[in-house]
Amino acid sequence: MIEDKKLGLKVAENPVEELWTRVQEATTGRIKELKNTLIVEEAFLKMCEEQLKKSIEKPKMVG
Repeated sequence: MIEDKKLGLKVAENPVEELWTRVQEATTGRIKELKNTLIVEEAFLKMCEEQLKKSIEKPKMVG
């Protein structure tokens, strides 16, 4: 059995299981980060589209 010394919890039964557990945790964390980034990027894209629409609809001044 392999234990996490910081947490004092069982991590795995063997080194291979520990490796895949840590890879899974890292991958899960990265997916959460990417989902958050996607939310921000989609909001930014929506804002850009709204600003573009406003600039197109704005009547042009005739000099």
